[in-house]
Amino acid sequence: MADATKAGTASTVKGGSVTGVVGADSQVIIVGKDIFADEVVNTDASSSTELMFLDQTNLTITPGSSVKIDKFVFDPNAKKGAVVFNVARGSLRFVTGSQDPTSL
Repeated sequence: MADATKAGTASTVKGGSVTGVVGADSQVIIVGKDIFADEVVNTDASSSTELMFLDQTNLTITPGSSVKIDKFVFDPNAKKGAVVFNVARGSLRFVTGSQDPTSL
């Protein structure tokens, strides 16, 4: 994960199994763990997580979900960037942060 671009951190983890996969690397996600662009976040049927991105965007991933952070780019000076998520299964709640909403 050393070459991956940091997108944010896990702010909440509930339940037994939340994992993150970047390439061939798989890790258990705990509160405070860095989250990266190109990471797939998986929750089991009894787990959920909230991710806080560098632009203060909050992403809640519900139980039984698989979400890939396809792209995350943010320029804090211009408050512009881009974010793309791919939901393979399950659902999520997305609350925008400090980015200009028209740039998403």
